[in-house]
Amino acid sequence: MGEPLRALPVPNMVKSPLLRLLVRYYEHAIERGRLDVLFIVGHMRSGSTLLLHILNSNPAITGYGETHREYRSRRDFARLTLDVCRSFRRLQPRGRYVLDKILYKDYILNPDLIHDARLKLVFLVRSAKESIPSIIRFQPRFIKTEQQALEYYVKQLKMVREYARRKNDRQRSFFLTYDQLTQHTQPLLADLTKFLELETPLSERYETMWSTGERGPHGLGDDSPEIRAGRIVRKRPRKKLRLAPDTTRIGREAYEECLAELPSFCANFVSTNGDGSA
Repeated sequence: MGEPLRALPVPNMVKSPLLRLLVRYYEHAIERGRLDVLFIVGHMRSGSTLLLHILNSNPAITGYGETHREYRSRRDFARLTLDVCRSFRRLQPRGRYVLDKILYKDYILNPDLIHDARLKLVFLVRSAKESIPSIIRFQPRFIKTEQQALEYYVKQLKMVREYARRKNDRQRSFFLTYDQLTQHTQPLLADLTKFLELETPLSERYETMWSTGERGPHGLGDDSPEIRAGRIVRKRPRKKLRLAPDTTRIGREAYEECLAELPSFCANFVSTNGDGSA
């Protein structure tokens, strides 16, 4: 299976059955434990694009961004694998993990699927005082006001907590914050490398790809110049945006609930200060 699927000189009447055959092949690989699925679960402007680049640069992980796929069974894990492989013009993933991001809504429509032994979850959140202004500046098409940005942020953090409670498996779920990723990078990545049982350590230097820096359905979301740097850029000059006091309070409370609750259900990085947050 060395030649890219899109390059195969076959008509559509042959290619469609071939796609179905590939889905069955991937499903069999998942069932046999040769392939695992990895989800980054969080919210917009949490640093998920940065984390995805770091993960995808590891030879054991293949993913390009957020597929917006709905998950009801292991067959959907196999369809994710097909999406990812076709996007990279491969017939099979290069390593053990296939990666997706869940940032907009609850895409896991079958609650039982979250307990699947072949699924690992990495929860990533960022403080409201940084996330909400960044969401407003980013101007997603469904968020026009500060109140809508707050509602989205609180809703996603609630989903993060619900997923963590459902999974309740420290062997298959990991919790980190954006500050930990950017300020305690090396020890955090060492912990994440161990959690994912990777032979090659994760590094803050990463490879860019075809979707780096692009918005829209085929991009990764972060279109800033910094994401193209191939490394973590810790100082990002941004114009300060003052939030309403209620926005700040409600957002901070939602964030603090995650910091307090998720370490009970997930493996997590504990900073040198011992407080679990950088």
